[in-house]
Amino acid sequence: MTKSATIKTPAKKAVPRKARPVLASPAEARPATAGTTKTDAVITLLRRPEGASIDEIMATTGWQRHSVRGALAGAVRKKLGSAVQSALADGVRRYRAPETAA
Repeated sequence: MTKSATIKTPAKKAVPRKARPVLASPAEARPATAGTTKTDAVITLLRRPEGASIDEIMATTGWQRHSVRGALAGAVRKKLGSAVQSALADGVRRYRAPETAA
């Protein structure tokens, strides 16, 4: 019987990780002002008296048309707790959200 030869491989060198900045408090991890997300911007547009069209929301958020419709049907409706109202005026569909919803 013969012994099997053990193949030695060179040891891997430890690569130092980039140090992450340490925050002084959890408050620094939050945005400076509330309402800075794109969804919050959409809600602000919808709460205007005239509401907002899909094109206005697209210009504000940089989203595509199908993403705006998805946000209206999903995320905005969940945050507001009620359905978003829509109306066709002068050939442009405008969406509104009631001010009374949280």
